[in-house]
Amino acid sequence: MQIKIVNIVVTIFFFLLFNDECRTCSAYFPNSKWKKYITIKNNSFADILIAKSISRDKFVHSFDYNKMSIVGLISYICIGPINLFALIVGILKSVSQENNKYLIDLYILSIGLVGVLCIIFIIVILINTKKCKNR
Repeated sequence: MQIKIVNIVVTIFFFLLFNDECRTCSAYFPNSKWKKYITIKNNSFADILIAKSISRDKFVHSFDYNKMSIVGLISYICIGPINLFALIVGILKSVSQENNKYLIDLYILSIGLVGVLCIIFIIVILINTKKCKNR
């Protein structure tokens, strides 16, 4: 029973970690390389989807809080469904009574795919925000 609880906690941790990657990609900076963005009208929805800063020296200006960069939208489209699938499969794997190899293989594959996509988007963030220091 303790192993199942630990597996569920780890699955939720990975979901939140990969979701934070999408939030970080969504932060808009006017002097970044890719200047395209979409505006989210609902402020609470924008707070959920867009990070206010991506590091100690890269903060989003207050008038850009509701602007989501196109890179962030692409990251949500690529990472979001696979991340949600990994969460569902991970919880199903944890609560199932029998050791289902198919669910374990699906979970490992989906976490690996999301991990590779996150590494790609981390590189994209570093390239995109190279000149965006606030200090």
